[in-house]
Amino acid sequence: MHMPHPPLLPTFKIHHRAARSRGRFARALHRAIGACWLTLALVCAPALGAPPDPDELLYDEALAAADSGELARARAMLEALVRRQPLHTKAWIDLALLDCRLGDRERGRGILQRIVLEFDPPTAIRELIARIANQPCGAATLPRWRAGLSVGRDSNVNLGSYLDRTTLVSDAGVVEVLLAEGMQPRADSFTEVRLEGNWHDVPGQPRASLAQRQYANESAYDTTELALEGGHTWLGERADAIVRARWTHSRLDNQHFLDALTLHAWMAGKAVWQGTHPVAEARATYHRFAHHSAFNSWVWEARMGMAARHGAFFARATALVSLDQALGQRPGDHRMGYGAELAGEWQVSRRLNVSGLLWMQRIRDDTPYFDPLFPLRREQALLQGRLDLSVPLRDDLVWNMSWSGRRSKNNLNFLDYDAYTIQTGLTLVF
Repeated sequence: MHMPHPPLLPTFKIHHRAARSRGRFARALHRAIGACWLTLALVCAPALGAPPDPDELLYDEALAAADSGELARARAMLEALVRRQPLHTKAWIDLALLDCRLGDRERGRGILQRIVLEFDPPTAIRELIARIANQPCGAATLPRWRAGLSVGRDSNVNLGSYLDRTTLVSDAGVVEVLLAEGMQPRADSFTEVRLEGNWHDVPGQPRASLAQRQYANESAYDTTELALEGGHTWLGERADAIVRARWTHSRLDNQHFLDALTLHAWMAGKAVWQGTHPVAEARATYHRFAHHSAFNSWVWEARMGMAARHGAFFARATALVSLDQALGQRPGDHRMGYGAELAGEWQVSRRLNVSGLLWMQRIRDDTPYFDPLFPLRREQALLQGRLDLSVPLRDDLVWNMSWSGRRSKNNLNFLDYDAYTIQTGLTLVF
């Protein structure tokens, strides 16, 4: 291989009689010095001609920080790297593994799913990602707990009507009826405590949560909810799938109120255009009321749409259909609906995450609401929204703030209501 001659090799003037006479010693010295400069130039020239990539230096520094146990610092450097180099697959995988070691397995698995959907890696990399996604998080062999304490205000605890009267039409004519005081909206502040445990932090293992909300004045609406959840994840060649099962036990005013069992399947296909991919969901929930068996029901719901992630932004748009199948003689019997949902998330910075949801649905009863008193079938237009802010104060402490609102408009106007909730609090991870 022809090696380039180093530029501008220095010349040396040996002010010595042996040099002027070109003696044997002088020629040997010239050759030795020339060989040293040639070797030095050949070794250093490639480095001088191609300076190291600063992104790769940052990547190496992040790996060194992770090896030395500085996980938070390593994660910050990897985040900076993927913002500059969104196609740096190795950095994305290492970022997912770091999230796992830091205890945020859900975020780590989300990054792995993003790699599969957006980068379309070869089969060998997909198999590696599947093994990572279904293994425990390194040293996380003990249960992972989250404890939260928050306060808030609910503008309509009882979902009361914002009207104080309604009009009834019967054979006797038109009658105006005043609504009972208990049907009027009741606002109150509340305190909420939540505890959640993830057993071994492994997919398929159960997750348990306990939440309790206590109102300052409206104690009849105090709620307690106990939930158990388990699931499994599949990462396939063309799509990913998640199946979850959840059982919820609810108490109202310290009395058994409702048991619910939910089966939920979620699927995401491979990216079709610039990180945009199809999504589909199916959900079936059985509601069993402890003291009102006439309201027992199966609720079936299906959604289809598209989702996309670009850098720090994530968005999802889906269309939905639902069937609330009554198992008893409740007013209106079965309820059928259709609608749409828009959801998004923006990681503004490492210290601020914003997410939002907008859900619109139209629902119609199968039979008249209270025949013959109300011969109309109830038609409901339901609009719901939610906005969440999350600010990590430390690796194990997060400040949360949320707003949620709900509006119901009906052709039976005494069922109309507006409600919103503002809530803020801290979550501790340990």
